[in-house]
Amino acid sequence: MSTPAVQDGLVFVADCGRTLHCIDAKTGQAHWTHDTEGITWGSPLVADGKIYLGTQRGDFWILAASKKKKIIGKINLGEPINGTPTAANGVLFVATFGRLYALKALAGRP
Repeated sequence: MSTPAVQDGLVFVADCGRTLHCIDAKTGQAHWTHDTEGITWGSPLVADGKIYLGTQRGDFWILAASKKKKIIGKINLGEPINGTPTAANGVLFVATFGRLYALKALAGRP
């Protein structure tokens, strides 16, 4: 299991079985799960109402941080993403096996 990320009473956690979970922090009720299609070593980041999570397949997932599952986007960076993304000053920093990416979100897009 990854380190959980918490926002607005929701807990987001990735397991070793390629699944991202959204759980109610008070009741423990599962709201949804998402197959990440790859093993995750890092933890999800919650920022600006979105969940960011990378996989060993090189996929960088962006989902809405809400009770209803909504996939916003997926970017393949071509190399395993081993760590947890970090956000600062409107920029997402994502480390792959051999590179560091600085991703800036455009209005209305991931």
